[in-house]
Amino acid sequence: MNRRTPRNTAALQLAGAALALGPLALLSLAHADVRLNEKIAVEGTGMMSLANMTGNTVTSISGKSARIENDIQMQSKLARMFARDAGNTTEVVRLKDDVVLEIETRKKRYRESSVSARRAQLEQAAQQMQQAQAKQPMGGGLDDSQCDWSPPKSQVKKQTAKGSFAGVSAQETTVKVTQTCKVKTSGAACEIGMVSDLWLANDFPGATEAQDFRKAYAQQLGLATGSGSIGQQAQSLLGRYPAAWTMLAEELGKMKGQPVKTTFSLEMDGAGCGASSGQGGDAGANPAAVATQIMGGLFGRKQAEPAAENGTTSAPTGSTATAQVILRLTSELTAIDSASLAAETFQAPAGFKKIEK
Repeated sequence: MNRRTPRNTAALQLAGAALALGPLALLSLAHADVRLNEKIAVEGTGMMSLANMTGNTVTSISGKSARIENDIQMQSKLARMFARDAGNTTEVVRLKDDVVLEIETRKKRYRESSVSARRAQLEQAAQQMQQAQAKQPMGGGLDDSQCDWSPPKSQVKKQTAKGSFAGVSAQETTVKVTQTCKVKTSGAACEIGMVSDLWLANDFPGATEAQDFRKAYAQQLGLATGSGSIGQQAQSLLGRYPAAWTMLAEELGKMKGQPVKTTFSLEMDGAGCGASSGQGGDAGANPAAVATQIMGGLFGRKQAEPAAENGTTSAPTGSTATAQVILRLTSELTAIDSASLAAETFQAPAGFKKIEK
């Protein structure tokens, strides 16, 4: 039987939930049925590169039901080993019935679960991540216990850049929230940055049900409340920086228009990013070590570097010349189809075998 331990999949479960909800969380359309095509990408530095992936998703929505088809390629061989066929999946979510169908198209079989069970899995994954963070204070990187934290600051800038996505015109807006750790022992500073680039469009034909479904699904998963605030499980993704994460959520909640492309980046900048552990860090310390320690804790490896695969991959560019991106997630709308969806869209395919977990 193919089983993955919760410890190894905690990050993947939370990231999967974020990616599944990402396009829906950003798009408010106006027709009863809609099919959204998107391309997505995840880029990481150091051990965070284990999460690197690219691919496409097709999300079909009708009322309180959705079908999410993923065609995702994991870039890391190690991640592919853990994830197996996780990148090529089809999932049906029926909120009214509290039903989730996990469909394996290649093997012509499916599993039936529930949104309630998925919420429990996410809560468990969040707890495991928090425990891993508590046990792994990122030796050689940023040690929170040695930080005097400044209050978070936000900056919102409407850019001049314009673009077209799925035939929809949009303009770029950048939201950046920063919070600085001043190292108690040395006085060195490490700035944590959360940067969200949104390409915002005016209203256009579609379905408001898409937004309604997203809100209802997020609430049932415990990822958000009706007021739009970020829930405990979502906060656990960046649990070390709750004040900055909350401020970013508040700023994004003020945005007007419909994001058709979004990029979220977690950045670090400054000598203190590698010098707060009290183990002789220096001004040239690479913040990628922080990412290595985070992922090392999650995967049960205290010291590890991912083996180079398919040549050297350049690191994502930060918002400033010296900032280093630890993790970046991108989603871009590529097509919208408002044609009516058949009821069979939200059922297991005929002839597929139901299996137990």
